[in-house]
Amino acid sequence: MHYELLYNDDENVYYEQLQERDLELKQLILSLCEEYEDSIQAKKLIYAQDFAERVFHDRVLCEFISKLLLVIGFDGTEEENEEPKQWIKRKYLQSWAKKAIIARDRGQCAKCGRNLVMELVASYHFDHILPLFQGGTNDLSNFQLLCEGCNLEKSKNIIPVNTSIPKYLQIKKSKN
Repeated sequence: MHYELLYNDDENVYYEQLQERDLELKQLILSLCEEYEDSIQAKKLIYAQDFAERVFHDRVLCEFISKLLLVIGFDGTEEENEEPKQWIKRKYLQSWAKKAIIARDRGQCAKCGRNLVMELVASYHFDHILPLFQGGTNDLSNFQLLCEGCNLEKSKNIIPVNTSIPKYLQIKKSKN
């Protein structure tokens, strides 16, 4: 019985000390935030822009985001067991958006890898990774560059998405 009382007292003291330390840390964080407010705000903008660029330049991540929209409920359906359907009208891309997609995909067909920029007669298409009729969007992250042949072959299907990150930037997996 004496040990139980000692244990409970030690435990109470321990939790009181944790609460005091937690309060001290919160006060320190608040004071640092106030002191460096301008610098923090500037870094937030830089980070947000950098993050958006990194997301857009990874075609696999773009596909994931497009499919995630379906999972969280942006798929044009009203009932839970209903198949995804088109809920957004097709829009034509502006020239800046086309240039961004060509740059991200490095002028190559996302399926066969054919260089569409170097071939002056090559016809290229801006394809929805996740087709509109299956709940896809007109967001830049849902577009990929395809050659005419691959786009006609793909039609309204979903094809596996290859990474748009150059090999020299990819992290090599260890063989362990």
